[in-house]
Amino acid sequence: MKKMNLLTYVLILSTTIVLGQTNCTELEADNASLKSELITKDGIITTQNVTIDQQKKEILYYKETLALINSKITTENKEVTFKINSVIGNSDTGTVMIEGILINNGVLRSIQGHKANAFDPKGNGIMSYKMTVGNETRIAKLLKDIPTKFTVELNELVSGTPIITALVIDFYSNVGYKKDALNIVFKNLNVLWE
Repeated sequence: MKKMNLLTYVLILSTTIVLGQTNCTELEADNASLKSELITKDGIITTQNVTIDQQKKEILYYKETLALINSKITTENKEVTFKINSVIGNSDTGTVMIEGILINNGVLRSIQGHKANAFDPKGNGIMSYKMTVGNETRIAKLLKDIPTKFTVELNELVSGTPIITALVIDFYSNVGYKKDALNIVFKNLNVLWE
């Protein structure tokens, strides 16, 4: 029995030695090639991840832009479309910031905010001259079909007022040398207090 076990052991050992590969250079070359390919593919994956992150940011920007342009609170005056995007109140100061988009659908014109009057549900009126168009006080050339941001800041609104029942905004505007004032009205604007 011991001779049989010894014979089996010798037979397995000799088979392993005979069939074992003594020259590993081919395997080492294949291994090096695979490592090089792995490094290359890791670089491609990193580049693709950076591209994906950039595209996600662009998609988010376009989604926000689309939401701004597709606002449901809309009015139009003299071929200029006005859309309200947000009405946010500051509970500490009573200040309300109204942001919107205006789009000139007609001829080239200048535009400047003149004044805004807001009315709460109790009929109290608030007037403000704090207005910007395109982050400026005045735009000399309001081009056709270009969305432009406008803001109105209302001070001294009673904190917690849930709604602005009417917002009347007057803009100075010229078409060429001719005065062409714009007057718009928005009704029932919900105020989000923060």
